[in-house]
Amino acid sequence: MINKLKIISPHLNIYNLELQSGLSILNRICGLILTLFIFYFIIMDTLLYETFIITHFSYILYYLFDLIQEEYEFTIGVTMSLIILIHFFCGIRHIIWDLNIGLTKKALKISHLIIITIILTSLTLDVFFQTLFTLIDNNYFELE
Repeated sequence: MINKLKIISPHLNIYNLELQSGLSILNRICGLILTLFIFYFIIMDTLLYETFIITHFSYILYYLFDLIQEEYEFTIGVTMSLIILIHFFCGIRHIIWDLNIGLTKKALKISHLIIITIILTSLTLDVFFQTLFTLIDNNYFELE
């Protein structure tokens, strides 16, 4: 008799993406993006600007970045704000863990919910204020 409940891929049940590992992976990805962002603006802009060959390359990058920035300025601002918030609050959580505070399972679940709540609230406020300032800059509100 054939067992119909046999698992075909048993290795798929081993990896259970929990909130803990998801935030940890997201924190590392955000750190990498921030590093690349800082590398572009500090290294390419200040240190390599004086070289003649790099200057032409830098002009090309500035031109491409200006094209992207004009079209997606709002999206880039919100995305970078989100990345900074995630990295910042996950870093604060790790500092608290280094002080041996909140290492129980219940405290870990609460800290995840607090981080997600703070990030979503901050992101909502960021989108609201960026939209408001964009409307003000475009003279949407006719102030007399």
